[in-house]
Amino acid sequence: MYRYFCKNLHAYLRINNSDSSEEPMRIIVARSLLPLTDPRLHELNRNEANEHYFQVGHLINALEDYKEQYPKIGKLIWEFWGYGFDAIRQENKHHNQVEWMDEKAKLINLLCSTHYFLS
Repeated sequence: MYRYFCKNLHAYLRINNSDSSEEPMRIIVARSLLPLTDPRLHELNRNEANEHYFQVGHLINALEDYKEQYPKIGKLIWEFWGYGFDAIRQENKHHNQVEWMDEKAKLINLLCSTHYFLS
């Protein structure tokens, strides 16, 4: 499923690419998921303990809330862990808000299928 997610995300961005100066929200949301497609970069960010590492970890943790609504997300989270990604919980639940999280969850669910898969 992780392989489909990665390929579909790149295909989704290619299909929805626009030449306008202002990016639509769907492209901004999709681009924010790109760090989930590179386990090596995540490992480097983990070693440096930089902000990108924590942003990805908070995103994966926030995805936990969508497992019942989108069962594919639960399976994908397991695969994220298998690829070395970490779910990072914040101590203050109030600050655990990931921007456009509902839209990200919907898009991730869509990208776990073969809708956008291009060889």
